[in-house]
Amino acid sequence: MELIALAGDSEHADVELLTILRFWGEVLVSVEYGELWRRIGPVLGDKSVFYYPHHVHDAKSRPLAAASPLSLTHSDQLGMRLVQLIDSSAAEERFRETEEAVIAIKTGFYDQFLPLTQAGVTT
Repeated sequence: MELIALAGDSEHADVELLTILRFWGEVLVSVEYGELWRRIGPVLGDKSVFYYPHHVHDAKSRPLAAASPLSLTHSDQLGMRLVQLIDSSAAEERFRETEEAVIAIKTGFYDQFLPLTQAGVTT
């Protein structure tokens, strides 16, 4: 919530908020569904009417630099808009820093499930 609030007050609010939405709300979700599907797919098979279709739909199918109006995924559509909004080196820097902040938050969340020695904590 703090990252979203800070992004909303930024000179490049649109870039930062769309970066959060695309990366956290679409790309990382797709990756998580992929990991989840590896574990539950053999159990659910073709009976899955939620997880597998979402994993496929949310996937980033094109790199940001190759975004196209023909893109069908939410991630690619947001990526296309980001390409349009990143019109300066300052906007590009805000994109990078916001993406890094999202990664740090998400990594911190998953690190809590690692054994203390793997998470970089020694006893």
